[in-house]
Amino acid sequence: MKIALSQLKTVTLSALAERLVGASKGGKYSISVIGHPLLRAVEEENSNYKQLVNKQAYSGKGKEVAEADEERDKAFTAMKNYLKSFAGMVVLPNHSAAAELYEVFKQNDLNLDKKSYADESVLLEKLITELEKPENRDKLRRLDLENALNDLKMKQEKFSHLISEQTEANTELRLTQSASAVRKKQEQVIRDYLGFVTAMKSQPEWKDLYTELNEVVKEIRNS
Repeated sequence: MKIALSQLKTVTLSALAERLVGASKGGKYSISVIGHPLLRAVEEENSNYKQLVNKQAYSGKGKEVAEADEERDKAFTAMKNYLKSFAGMVVLPNHSAAAELYEVFKQNDLNLDKKSYADESVLLEKLITELEKPENRDKLRRLDLENALNDLKMKQEKFSHLISEQTEANTELRLTQSASAVRKKQEQVIRDYLGFVTAMKSQPEWKDLYTELNEVVKEIRNS
């Protein structure tokens, strides 16, 4: 029963294992291999193999994180642009409050939305802390921007929560045994089992099992 296991596709290798187990446990032979350690190893390793290869390489939260970052960027930019425009309209009441708040934005980097996730988070948290000071809260109230600040805070908190989840999930995945290592084990247990049945084929009670497993291997090899 010759077959290049390393050349089989991921799903094909798993299908081979399942078919070998199914055929071996069919109960059609004079010899029973149900419970045999080599067959049990094929079955157990295939279960582990399928679970791991079905996992995504990463947490899958990248898109959510990017969308949350875009939301906080928009909230930041909207406030910044509004204050800049309002501050330039000297005929409007409270334009000085807008100018002072815009200065707070300048001190905390007007281009923080162009920074890395981590740097932007640090700068945004600092900006929000400044804007929440009583004197600045009063200016925001006079400009009817309290809801805008609350919206920015909410979007920053949402981003921080998602990035924390992503980091935790990605760390867990990296600590999980690699799919390539599990594949090698899968190949080895299949190889061991087929080698064992092949070695026993000269015994009359093993001949039928060998013949059927050989057909399974041929079909997989030619698929």
